[in-house]
Amino acid sequence: RDWFARDLGRATPPGGSTPIGADVTIAPGGQSAIASIFRALAGPGEAVVMESPTFWGAIAAARLAGLRIVPVAREDGAVPAAVLDEALATSRSHLFYAQPSGETWTAAQAGPALEVARAHGAFVIEDDWGRDFAGDDAPPPVATRDADGHVIHIRSLTKSVSPAIRVAGVVARGPAQARIQTDRTIDELYVSGVLQAAALEVLTAPGRDAHLRATREALRARRDA
Repeated sequence: RDWFARDLGRATPPGGSTPIGADVTIAPGGQSAIASIFRALAGPGEAVVMESPTFWGAIAAARLAGLRIVPVAREDGAVPAAVLDEALATSRSHLFYAQPSGETWTAAQAGPALEVARAHGAFVIEDDWGRDFAGDDAPPPVATRDADGHVIHIRSLTKSVSPAIRVAGVVARGPAQARIQTDRTIDELYVSGVLQAAALEVLTAPGRDAHLRATREALRARRDA
């Protein structure tokens, strides 16, 4: 939990919101985290606003929870604030699921989107699956701008560590965190301590940063090809 908090804290610009270990709930992978958040924060028949296109697993989790999906199109990699405002208002949703690291939202896009969510009393569910691949020059996560608990940040290790290491950290605060923790306890009780220890060993290994740099270079070359 402390590692996830420190990792997000390192990306936080001066004056931003820095989480602590107590803000983190451990889940067995990002998919389970998404499903828990949907179940914990919305009831059957309620709406969830989602970027379109988006992660098929999030769509499946929302449908399994009985939620009504409201798709909103991205423009230049992000949902425009005005479009998000209209979608939240007309659907009366208080959940907006997005993958900022998948498209790398700029600061100019993240700020207005978060302000719209605050105005509607909504949560931005930030699925930060691609943080390890985004590079050092990527904008900081949206959660680093959030001081009052409107962003729920999901940080999965599966993509960059191993498909077998089903470990993710969910950063949330207040009643939202309590409800997510309750759902996780009921659903899985706890995440394997063996898996958590293996994940921590990899994350704190001296060669990890060099490995990530090499991975980013390889992925960039494949993308360009």
